[in-house]
Amino acid sequence: MSPIVGQTVTTRGVVTGVRSAGFYLQSQASDADGDPMTSEGLYVFTRTTPPPAAARGALVLVTGVVTEFRPAADLSGPTLTEFTGDIKVEAAGTAELPEPVLLTRALVSRGRDLDNLELYEGMRVRAEQLMVTGPTLA
Repeated sequence: MSPIVGQTVTTRGVVTGVRSAGFYLQSQASDADGDPMTSEGLYVFTRTTPPPAAARGALVLVTGVVTEFRPAADLSGPTLTEFTGDIKVEAAGTAELPEPVLLTRALVSRGRDLDNLELYEGMRVRAEQLMVTGPTLA
């Protein structure tokens, strides 16, 4: 959970993924906060289809109120930090996508709790190998 819930903030980043009612934004390395315990990614909830300018690879500046969203289907699961607000495209075209974080066994098994992965929430990640040890509900 974000310590700044309810506050209005402005952030800049590269659009890394687009969904039907929002998009993911991740800081460029030069804009990272330098704190390894906080995520450099964020979900921007637009309520409707994101504007065309918020395409994957666009560098955008967003101002909005930080919230925590809990899907109704999973009231016991983790929340998703997001915010809504005005979307301003700072630079059109493609920016270099941030490098994905390599999820290693040490990172994933630290404390064996999904909350310990919150510091990668909304960020690009990759895994070289995955093993499922429970049902996937797929």
